[in-house]
Order: sequence, then C-alpha cells, then structure tokens
Amino acid sequence: MNLKRTLIFAVILVVAGMFIYQLKGRERAQRTEKIFLFDPQKVEEIRMAKGQQTITLKKEDKEWKVWPSTKTEAIKTLHDEKIIRNLLSVFDYGILDVIHENPTTLADFGLDSPAFEFSIRIKGDSSFKTILIGNNNPVQNSCYAKVRTSSRVLLLGILYKTDLDSIFDRLHVNANGKSITGKP
Repeated sequence: MNLKRTLIFAVILVVAGMFIYQLKGRERAQRTEKIFLFDPQKVEEIRMAKGQQTITLKKEDKEWKVWPSTKTEAIKTLHDEKIIRNLLSVFDYGILDVIHENPTTLADFGLDSPAFEFSIRIKGDSSFKTILIGNNNPVQNSCYAKVRTSSRVLLLGILYKTDLDSIFDRLHVNANGKSITGKP
C-alpha cells in the first residue's frame, strides 16, 4: 500500500512539474522583445543599405517599386509580395539579449560601420525606424545590432543578417542578371 501511494504521489509530481515547465515556456515566448512594433500593412517604404549600395522599396498605388540609389526613378515593380513579407518577417525573430546598455564605442561590435542598415517607414510617419547590423558574435550564431535611436547594443540571431543579405542580393540583380544599383 505504501508503494502504491508513493507511485501516485510521484505521478502527480511529474504531471505538476510538466505543467509548470510548459507555463514558464509560454511566459518566456510572450516576453520576447521585438526590435520594432509595427503593422506590416502600414509600411510604406523600406530602405536597405549594404556597404555603399542602397535599395529603396516604395509602395505606390498598392505596388512596390524598386529604387536603387543611383537612379532617379523606379526601375522595376515587384510582382512578388513574398519578398516584402520575408523582409518584414525578419522582425518576428525578436531580440536574443541586450549586450550593452550604453557602450563607449560601437567599433567592438562592428556598428561604427555596419554591414547592413535596414529601415522602414510607416504610413503617417515622416521618419524611418532603422536597425544597424554589425559583426557576428565569436561563436558565429548571432550578430550585434543597434536601433539607430537607441544606445543599446543587441544580440540578434544570425538569421537577421543572412536573410537580409539574401534578400538584398536578390533585389540587387534584376531579371536580366544585371546589377540594378550600377555596381557589379
């Protein structure tokens, strides 16, 4: 009879432990801090800079137009909304950690001359929300980032950088395989 009670008590403890573990996991998932809070449907302009190359995507009459920095007019219309969804979904990943609240230098993180600048402008707002993406961390599974208007240095998953790099490169080359920014 003692063995039976002990087993019942052990099962109750295991079930209670699993419940608490799942509850804590949900709380952590809900606390994931986002870089920017915005409605993707209200984004009117996206600007991406990689080195000296810049590509701007502007929503005009419900169509997205591609504007390289070297042109005074749009050179093509994006007919694939998936590119825009992919670009904006990058912000769903969330922040892994805050590395430093107020660093004395950004060079340690590659943010003095970032690998990428990614900006969005929301309908009704004249200013851009910009994130700077710098070096990879030593383990190469994350990268350093900073919101332009904040002093905090963030740690983001490496997917931020690789996804932005991939999308930038796809936008950089038009359907004929020629550079749309005037760079090889």
